[in-house]
Amino acid sequence: MAGPGTNTFSERRLRRDDGSMVTVETASVSFLERGRLLVQTVVRDVTEVRMARDRLAEREQRLRDLLEASHEYVWETDADWRYTYLSPRVEEVLGSRRAEMLGRTPPGVHAARRGAHQVRPGSPASPHVASRSATWCTVRSPSPGA
Repeated sequence: MAGPGTNTFSERRLRRDDGSMVTVETASVSFLERGRLLVQTVVRDVTEVRMARDRLAEREQRLRDLLEASHEYVWETDADWRYTYLSPRVEEVLGSRRAEMLGRTPPGVHAARRGAHQVRPGSPASPHVASRSATWCTVRSPSPGA
């Protein structure tokens, strides 16, 4: 470790005395005390947290694989109504590229198709959306937090 005030953080796998593996996070800081360079380190067992995180990531991947294999148009928005996920089918249904829609709100994405549609923040939205086949549908959704 370098001079005083240096911080290091790491995660590593270690073998216990019984041969089992454990995942630990370490956080270290160096400092001077009475002219001597000292290092204080905190080690935390994060094995269960890491396993839970890995299980969650596997479930999310299975869900994403299922959604992407389905013939449904599936989307997810954040609290500000910005698209955070769009299934590949959206490109066939709406004729818009997913990459162009992600991070935008439904009214922002569809305004060019049917004039500007304004929604006040926190109010319910019912934009009319045109599919690639030129049929119109109304998307109704409650306001965030409702």
